[in-house]
Amino acid sequence: MEAISDKHLNTAYSIGRKLCREAIWLGEQCTWQGADVWQRNGHLQLVTRTFGPELYDGVAGIALFLAELSLRVEDAIVDTTLEGATKN
Repeated sequence: MEAISDKHLNTAYSIGRKLCREAIWLGEQCTWQGADVWQRNGHLQLVTRTFGPELYDGVAGIALFLAELSLRVEDAIVDTTLEGATKN
């Protein structure tokens, strides 16, 4: 595992805890929501949507981030949220 500075780890941990707080739970699964732009009737529209399973703009990417964070910090909330994200 590559060493990272305390500053970077603290920043990543802060982001990770924010992701954990913002998770939307249904039973043992969790997801997130955010802004997206959809085209409708030839016009762009800003909408809020739940994330899909994708890596770059979805739950898989968040799960990967939380998995890397979990290797570096001991936090039951991060671990639980990671597990919920992988159940999608």
